[in-house]
Amino acid sequence: MLAQLGRDLYQQLRSHSIAVRRADTFEGLDETWARIAVRDSETLAHLTTALDALRNINSEKDPHA
Repeated sequence: MLAQLGRDLYQQLRSHSIAVRRADTFEGLDETWARIAVRDSETLAHLTTALDALRNINSEKDPHA
């Protein structure tokens, strides 16, 4: 999956043991883009849980995000 995560979310996902690969090596993309591979339903559940947690944390920091 190719996703525009923003500059900070990439590192935050890595801190949740989510393997995220840079996508800024592709023409037209910058450091806000990342490649995420999900191999099974357990990994997908872990990814969605981490994304939900980070979204909640980030929205508390910046309620307009």
